[in-house]
Amino acid sequence: MKSPNTPGPSRREFLVGAAAAVGFPYVITSTALGAADRSPANSRINVACIGLRNRGNQIIGSVLGDRRTQVVAVCDVDQAIREKGVARVKGHYRGKVQVEGYNDFREVMVRQDIDAVVIATPDQTHALLAIAAMRTGKDVFCEKPMTLTLAEGRAMADAAKRYGRVVQVGSQRRSDGGWARVAEL
Repeated sequence: MKSPNTPGPSRREFLVGAAAAVGFPYVITSTALGAADRSPANSRINVACIGLRNRGNQIIGSVLGDRRTQVVAVCDVDQAIREKGVARVKGHYRGKVQVEGYNDFREVMVRQDIDAVVIATPDQTHALLAIAAMRTGKDVFCEKPMTLTLAEGRAMADAAKRYGRVVQVGSQRRSDGGWARVAEL
C-alpha cells in the first residue's frame, strides 16, 4: 500500500502496469491493429463473394487485393468451385482469417458479421440476391446486368432506399482511374 505522502504509483501499481504493457503486443495482434498491407480489424469490410465462376473468380482477386476488405465467406452451388474458392481465400490470408464456404446464398444472408456481398451469379439471379442482401443489412456490388427487367430494377432501387444500403453495379473498365480521368476531361 502506498503512503499518502509518496507521489506517483506504488510499486505494485507500477509492476501491474508494466506487465500489462509488456503483454499488450501478445494479446492484441497485428491482425487487429492492422499492418502496412492491412487495415485494422474494426475498419475492414467483411465481404462474401457469391458466384465464383468466370467473372466472380476475377472479382474475388480484386477484393483480396484490397487491404480495406477481407473475404469471410464464399458461396457457389458447384462444390468443386466453392472448395477452390475457399482454398484460394485461405491461402491468401495464410490461415489468419476464418473463411466459410456455402452452397446456399441464404446461409450467407443470415450472417451478421458480413458487411457486403459481391454478386457474380447468372444474370437472372442478380436482383433476387441483391434485394435479399439489402434486406439483411448488407451493401452490394453486383455484376452487370443489374437486372433483366425494369420491374426488377425498380425493386432493387426501392430496396436500396428502404434499407439505406449502398449498391454498385460493375461495368468493367469503367470505374478504374483511366476512365475517371477521361470523364474529368
